[in-house]
Amino acid sequence: MSRPRLLSLFLALSFALAFLATLGVGSSGAELPNEPSDRCCMGMDYVPAGFVGAEKSAVLYGGEYQDAPLDGTFVLSLVSMVWSHPTTIGSPGLLRSARMVYDEALNKVVLYGGTNMSGENPLPLAGTWEFDGPALTWTRKDNLPPPVPPGLSSQGMAYDPIRQWVIMFGGNIGSGDYDQTWAYNGTRWIHLDLLFPTTCGSSVHPTARSSPSMAWDGQKIVLFGGDDAAPGHLGDTWYLAPNAQGNLCWSEASPGTVPAPRSLHRMAYNPVTDDIMMFGGGISGPTPTNETWFFGRQIPGGWAMCGTIPGRPCGGLPPARNGVGLAFGDNGGRTVMFGGGAGDQVNYFRDTWTWDTSNGWVCRLVCPISP
Repeated sequence: MSRPRLLSLFLALSFALAFLATLGVGSSGAELPNEPSDRCCMGMDYVPAGFVGAEKSAVLYGGEYQDAPLDGTFVLSLVSMVWSHPTTIGSPGLLRSARMVYDEALNKVVLYGGTNMSGENPLPLAGTWEFDGPALTWTRKDNLPPPVPPGLSSQGMAYDPIRQWVIMFGGNIGSGDYDQTWAYNGTRWIHLDLLFPTTCGSSVHPTARSSPSMAWDGQKIVLFGGDDAAPGHLGDTWYLAPNAQGNLCWSEASPGTVPAPRSLHRMAYNPVTDDIMMFGGGISGPTPTNETWFFGRQIPGGWAMCGTIPGRPCGGLPPARNGVGLAFGDNGGRTVMFGGGAGDQVNYFRDTWTWDTSNGWVCRLVCPISP
């Protein structure tokens, strides 16, 4: 065979391999060395430039693949859109259905709970972990004064930058769902439900649930949905906001437009658009959706689906999924999403997407074919 012919075959093979490396169909796509593997139900949040490397980034930890917990700390650089897998000092270990957020006041990522077991209703853990990005160090906070939350998995969590508290609600305690609210200030946990009768004049709060989603909206914490043994998926919207005396209190909202009840969805606040994005989740048993919703003060009716109001295009919608990683992506007001599950505990994703007001959803890395 002539040299030009061999060169042509080599170039064609190289192109084919490069193309295959961009496809991710469950666990059958090509594995890339520094990117997270197929997974759902991980912790993920935005961190500023200088926290891990020079770029603004998203930090991801743990997750689940085919009902088994995963470990590993991964960092997505939001300008270059490149994943890295740094070696850390310490680690929470194998962990799925934990929740974590970036705490601006501490300049650390705070992670709580999760489970290191497989199966339905596994025993959840009660550990509080902090990740110091510049030092690449995970530290378990073992000596926090009581009271402390019980072991929890699949709880809601968001950061309140005004009070500089990590807020946590609900979750699964192993024997059922939970309905209590906690705040972490870097030195201790505060059981807010013990204060509500005095500070709020009532003990009103969302019902017990697992897998809700929570996010800051620029003024208050917003909670949507979740899962309860009866009636199942929930579709209520709640605010955790200060009352006239400045005390945080729960109140149920009554938006004019309401998404279908769901669980295992994710929400993230975008300060550039000044609203919350909600993506995916299970809306009919474990069957997931790829609906993209926005919630904000400037949106008529409160909630609106992508493509129904100006400046919130859908773009090329990702395949339906639940348990994604979702975070503000900065770099022009983008939101970034990773992975998720197809709802069957068999097929999972490891693709990376961004959403922005010009293009809607665009797949950036390991672009999938629907399982």
